Amino acid sequence: MTPDTQQARAGHRRPQSHGRGGGTTIRSGALGAEAARTGNWGAAAQPSPAFTQTRASARRAREDARIVRVIPLLTVLVLVAAGVYIAWRQGSAGGGAGGVIGGTALLAAAVARLLLPARLIGLLATRKLVTDVITLTVFGTCLLIAGLLLPR
Repeated sequence: MTPDTQQARAGHRRPQSHGRGGGTTIRSGALGAEAARTGNWGAAAQPSPAFTQTRASARRAREDARIVRVIPLLTVLVLVAAGVYIAWRQGSAGGGAGGVIGGTALLAAAVARLLLPARLIGLLATRKLVTDVITLTVFGTCLLIAGLLLPR
Protein backbone atom coordinates (compact mmCIF):
# COMPACT_ATOMS: atom_id res chain seq x y z
CA MET A 1 0.00 0.00 0.00
CA THR A 2 1.35 3.44 -0.86
CA PRO A 3 1.59 6.23 1.72
CA ASP A 4 -1.21 8.09 -0.11
CA THR A 5 -3.64 5.20 0.24
CA GLN A 6 -2.62 4.58 3.85
CA GLN A 7 -3.46 8.17 4.67
CA ALA A 8 -6.74 7.92 2.76
CA ARG A 9 -7.70 4.83 4.77
CA ALA A 10 -6.94 6.62 8.02
CA GLY A 11 -9.40 9.35 7.10
CA HIS A 12 -6.94 11.86 5.73
CA ARG A 13 -7.55 13.67 2.51
CA ARG A 14 -5.63 12.38 -0.48
CA PRO A 15 -3.47 14.87 -2.37
CA GLN A 16 -4.80 16.17 -5.67
CA SER A 17 -2.93 14.96 -8.73
CA HIS A 18 -2.83 17.37 -11.63
CA GLY A 19 -2.14 16.10 -15.09
CA ARG A 20 -1.79 17.94 -18.30
CA GLY A 21 -4.47 20.61 -18.81
CA GLY A 22 -5.52 20.97 -15.18
CA GLY A 23 -6.39 17.35 -14.40
CA THR A 24 -8.83 16.67 -17.23
CA THR A 25 -9.28 13.13 -18.42
CA ILE A 26 -9.24 12.17 -22.07
CA ARG A 27 -11.53 9.19 -22.63
CA SER A 28 -11.41 8.69 -26.33
CA GLY A 29 -8.67 8.64 -28.92
CA ALA A 30 -10.77 10.85 -31.19
CA LEU A 31 -11.25 13.41 -28.44
CA GLY A 32 -7.55 13.33 -27.63
CA ALA A 33 -6.63 13.84 -31.27
CA GLU A 34 -9.02 16.79 -31.48
CA ALA A 35 -7.57 18.30 -28.30
CA ALA A 36 -4.02 17.88 -29.60
CA ARG A 37 -4.94 19.49 -32.90
CA THR A 38 -6.67 22.51 -31.36
CA GLY A 39 -4.59 22.76 -28.18
CA ASN A 40 -7.77 22.98 -26.08
CA TRP A 41 -7.31 20.19 -23.53
CA GLY A 42 -10.27 21.27 -21.40
CA ALA A 43 -12.71 20.62 -24.25
CA ALA A 44 -11.39 17.08 -24.65
CA ALA A 45 -12.89 16.02 -21.33
CA GLN A 46 -16.41 17.03 -22.40
CA PRO A 47 -18.13 14.42 -24.58
CA SER A 48 -20.33 15.65 -27.37
CA PRO A 49 -24.14 15.52 -26.93
CA ALA A 50 -24.43 12.89 -29.66
CA PHE A 51 -21.92 10.72 -27.79
CA THR A 52 -23.94 11.10 -24.58
CA GLN A 53 -27.18 10.13 -26.34
CA THR A 54 -25.48 7.09 -27.86
CA ARG A 55 -24.25 5.99 -24.45
CA ALA A 56 -27.71 6.48 -22.94
CA SER A 57 -29.40 4.43 -25.66
CA ALA A 58 -26.77 1.70 -25.32
CA ARG A 59 -27.33 1.60 -21.56
CA ARG A 60 -31.10 1.34 -22.10
CA ALA A 61 -30.60 -1.51 -24.56
CA ARG A 62 -28.40 -3.39 -22.06
CA GLU A 63 -31.04 -2.95 -19.34
CA ASP A 64 -33.77 -4.21 -21.68
CA ALA A 65 -31.63 -7.22 -22.59
CA ARG A 66 -31.19 -8.03 -18.88
CA ILE A 67 -34.95 -8.04 -18.40
CA VAL A 68 -35.51 -10.29 -21.42
CA ARG A 69 -32.93 -12.78 -20.10
CA VAL A 70 -35.07 -13.41 -17.01
CA ILE A 71 -38.31 -14.27 -18.83
CA PRO A 72 -37.61 -17.96 -19.74
CA LEU A 73 -36.46 -18.88 -16.23
CA LEU A 74 -39.29 -16.93 -14.65
CA THR A 75 -41.83 -18.73 -16.85
CA VAL A 76 -40.53 -22.15 -15.83
CA LEU A 77 -40.45 -21.17 -12.15
CA VAL A 78 -44.03 -19.88 -12.25
CA LEU A 79 -45.30 -23.07 -13.91
CA VAL A 80 -43.45 -25.33 -11.47
CA ALA A 81 -44.71 -23.22 -8.56
CA ALA A 82 -48.26 -23.55 -9.93
CA GLY A 83 -47.86 -27.34 -10.03
CA VAL A 84 -46.56 -27.40 -6.46
CA TYR A 85 -49.43 -25.15 -5.36
CA ILE A 86 -52.01 -27.41 -6.99
CA ALA A 87 -50.47 -30.47 -5.35
CA TRP A 88 -50.33 -28.74 -1.96
CA ARG A 89 -53.80 -27.22 -2.12
CA GLN A 90 -55.66 -30.33 -3.25
CA GLY A 91 -53.62 -32.87 -1.27
CA SER A 92 -53.21 -36.35 -2.67
CA ALA A 93 -56.06 -35.79 -5.11
CA GLY A 94 -54.20 -32.93 -6.82
CA GLY A 95 -50.70 -34.36 -6.55
CA GLY A 96 -51.00 -35.99 -9.94
CA ALA A 97 -52.10 -32.83 -11.74
CA GLY A 98 -49.43 -30.74 -10.00
CA GLY A 99 -46.72 -33.23 -10.92
CA VAL A 100 -47.82 -33.30 -14.54
CA ILE A 101 -47.76 -29.48 -14.74
CA GLY A 102 -44.32 -29.24 -13.10
CA GLY A 103 -42.85 -32.08 -15.17
CA THR A 104 -44.20 -30.64 -18.40
CA ALA A 105 -42.73 -27.23 -17.55
CA LEU A 106 -39.29 -28.76 -16.93
CA LEU A 107 -39.43 -30.80 -20.14
CA ALA A 108 -40.44 -27.68 -22.08
CA ALA A 109 -37.47 -25.87 -20.51
CA ALA A 110 -35.19 -28.70 -21.65
CA VAL A 111 -36.49 -28.43 -25.22
CA ALA A 112 -36.13 -24.64 -25.17
CA ARG A 113 -32.58 -24.93 -23.83
CA LEU A 114 -31.74 -27.40 -26.57
CA LEU A 115 -33.22 -25.43 -29.47
CA LEU A 116 -32.67 -21.76 -28.58
CA PRO A 117 -29.28 -20.03 -28.48
CA ALA A 118 -27.84 -19.01 -25.09
CA ARG A 119 -28.45 -15.30 -25.71
CA LEU A 120 -32.22 -15.93 -26.07
CA ILE A 121 -32.64 -18.53 -23.35
CA GLY A 122 -31.10 -16.19 -20.78
CA LEU A 123 -30.71 -17.35 -17.20
CA LEU A 124 -31.99 -20.82 -18.01
CA ALA A 125 -28.52 -21.45 -19.45
CA THR A 126 -26.49 -21.85 -16.29
CA ARG A 127 -24.10 -24.63 -17.27
CA LYS A 128 -23.06 -26.34 -20.45
CA LEU A 129 -25.82 -27.17 -22.92
CA VAL A 130 -25.59 -30.93 -22.39
CA THR A 131 -25.64 -30.61 -18.60
CA ASP A 132 -28.64 -28.29 -18.62
CA VAL A 133 -30.64 -30.45 -21.03
CA ILE A 134 -29.89 -33.71 -19.19
CA THR A 135 -30.70 -32.20 -15.77
CA LEU A 136 -33.97 -30.64 -16.88
CA THR A 137 -34.99 -33.79 -18.78
CA VAL A 138 -34.29 -36.12 -15.84
CA PHE A 139 -36.13 -33.95 -13.32
CA GLY A 140 -39.01 -33.26 -15.70
CA THR A 141 -39.41 -36.93 -16.59
CA CYS A 142 -39.35 -38.02 -12.94
CA LEU A 143 -41.95 -35.42 -11.99
CA LEU A 144 -44.12 -36.31 -14.97
CA ILE A 145 -43.99 -40.04 -14.18
CA ALA A 146 -44.79 -39.36 -10.50
CA GLY A 147 -47.68 -37.13 -11.55
CA LEU A 148 -49.08 -39.76 -13.89
CA LEU A 149 -48.78 -42.54 -11.29
CA LEU A 150 -50.45 -40.61 -8.47
CA PRO A 151 -54.22 -40.94 -8.27
CA ARG A 152 -56.37 -38.07 -9.51
